[in-house]
Order: sequence, then structure tokens, then C-alpha cells
Amino acid sequence: MKYFKTNKFLLIGVCLLIALLQGRLEGSNNLKTLYFYNPETNIDNFAILKKEFDLYFAQYGEFYITPFSKMDAFEQTMTATQEGLFLVSSWHFKTLMKAKKLKPLLIGVIKGGSTHKKVLVVEKKIASLEALRGKQVASSSSKEYTQGILKEMLETNHPDVTSSLRIITVPKDMDALMSVTFGMAESALTTQESLEQLALLNPTHHKRLTVLALSDELLLPIVSISNSSMDPAKPLIGILERMGADPAAEEQLRMLGLDGFRPLSAEDKKRLER
Repeated sequence: MKYFKTNKFLLIGVCLLIALLQGRLEGSNNLKTLYFYNPETNIDNFAILKKEFDLYFAQYGEFYITPFSKMDAFEQTMTATQEGLFLVSSWHFKTLMKAKKLKPLLIGVIKGGSTHKKVLVVEKKIASLEALRGKQVASSSSKEYTQGILKEMLETNHPDVTSSLRIITVPKDMDALMSVTFGMAESALTTQESLEQLALLNPTHHKRLTVLALSDELLLPIVSISNSSMDPAKPLIGILERMGADPAAEEQLRMLGLDGFRPLSAEDKKRLER
């Protein structure tokens, strides 16, 4: 009987050890996947994005990207994943940071900078925000994100106008701008960079537009880690950090609307805390 009890406890110990090792292995696998959701961008084809990133990552080992088109599905996966690497917009990161205990690691870069501004663009015949009451806003971002940014931009002085605006979703920033010049929407929420690009591509349309409101500086997307030690995550973090200097990664980064990633500066971290 004593022998049986000893072996019983030994068996339990072995099972616990196997479970622990299995959990660590699963966690390590999670840290080989970049979970991606960005309400700022409207991705044309998630299957192509995944294929391109997985092929690029494959040269370094078994690393993958898992993109999401819906915020709910992304957040449910985040909750179910005990540890992982996540690429999200800075706007979304701020809402998740405390609840999910996320630690920011890298930030997206465009032309050497880590911030951009959103602009609310209208035709020049619209002279005030009051004239937009009840009108349509074209945006390539999700409705949740668009509503959030418009609230930050307009809520202080024009709360009634903000809540009355009707959001229509379009594939790209350029589509949002052209929706205004073609009369399909009275305004567009886009980026300064897209408006400048329109000036180069179609000066005639650009001359018809004006900026009615401008956002504060907004941080670009954030790569963060959840409930994990850094060591298992370092290989994938290193791959992401080197992408901006690799010509072979240009297409993949373009699909995200970025030029690369870099560690957050002290100023970036301060902006996240505001």
C-alpha cells in the first residue's frame, strides 16, 4: 500500500510537470504569432496580408501573423490568450492597456516619425462645423474609431454636431476624400499625409477642399506584450524591429501603412499615458 501511495504521488507530480511544460510550450507558440487589429485602416484582403507576412516571417522560423477584421473577435482572442504579442492602433491600445495589462514595446514609423494627425475635410463651400449637422462623414477607419476621434476633435465645442454625424465606411483614405468631391459625403476624416498626396495626384480636386478641424498628434500603431516574460518574445520583436531596414519587407509594411517599427521613446510613452 505504501508503495502504491508513493507511486501515486509520483504520477501526480509527473502530470503536473507535464502540464506546466505544456503551458510554457503553448505560451512560447503564442509568442511566435503577432495578433493584429487596427480600426484605423480598412484592409482589402486579410488572406493576402497573412500570406505575405507569413512568407516573410518564414525565413526566420515558425512565426506568423493573425489579423482580425472585427474588434470583438480580436478582444475575445486577447482574453483567451494567456500571453501574446499584439499590434493595435494607439487609440485602441489606450482602451486595452489597463484591463489587459499590456506593455508597449515598439511603435510604427512613417517617414521617421511616430505620430500623425487626422483632418476633417470638407468642400470650401462649407464654412463651419454647424453646417455639417446631420451630414455624412466618409472614413476608411471603423465606425468605433471614427466616432472616437471625432469626439476628441469636436466634442468640447460642438457635442451636438458630433453625435449627429453619419459615418460611411470606404476602403481607403483617398476614397474618403474623393467621396467629398464627388458629392457622396459632405466631409471626410483622413490623414494630413493623404490630403497632401491628393494635392500631388489630383490638384483640381484638392483645390476644392479645406480642413475644417485638425486632431492633436496621434501615435502610430503599437506592438505590445501581454502577461509574458520578454525572453521568448525577443525573436519576433527583433524581426519586426529590423523590417524597416529590409527592402524585402517593404510590401508587407505598406499593407499596414507603415515604414517600419522602433522602440518607443520617452515622449511616446508620455503620450500614451495622457
